[in-house]
Amino acid sequence: MALSKIQSESINLADTFAFTGTVTGAGAMALVHSATATSGSAFDWTGASTTYDQYLVYFNIDPSADAELRVRVYDNAGTPALKTGASDYGHGGINEGGGSAHNSNLADFIKIHSGGGGTGANEFYTGYFFLFNPMNSSFFTSLSGCINADSTSGDHIIQWFAGQRLASEENKGISLYLSTGTFTSASIKIFGMG
Repeated sequence: MALSKIQSESINLADTFAFTGTVTGAGAMALVHSATATSGSAFDWTGASTTYDQYLVYFNIDPSADAELRVRVYDNAGTPALKTGASDYGHGGINEGGGSAHNSNLADFIKIHSGGGGTGANEFYTGYFFLFNPMNSSFFTSLSGCINADSTSGDHIIQWFAGQRLASEENKGISLYLSTGTFTSASIKIFGMG
């Protein structure tokens, strides 16, 4: 017999529950990728599928040098989307203090962060972005998010950013990389949504 209704006073939601069946109605968000690194020049993920319309990407990165944090998307063939002699991306961002704003409609990457991070103590990048429509060829693949960091002088920076690939085709994933240097340590988690 299926239980269709539980009175609110008959169950204590502060308890711990172990669900063994399928839970529905709680939203569709699933961890699809998780990785850590002690060194490297990029995080590459090509696992986008038609199962999800968008993805949520969390990252923590300790760069080896003062560098911009950038993203490119992977095209449907599984290579970073760059057309020879053309600029595939538009992007923009703003710093909460008004400095380090950036924008471009003729870029070969999406800039997530400028003006911070590096070799100093606690000069990390921590943030997230939503990746929209990667496998929908009717729309541009786009992203938007927020990053916390410290400047090269150790001051806090927060930036909001957005960007898109200026082409309507399927994109299999992302490459998250630094303009120079490598990751001293890094972690990334990607969740599929809806």
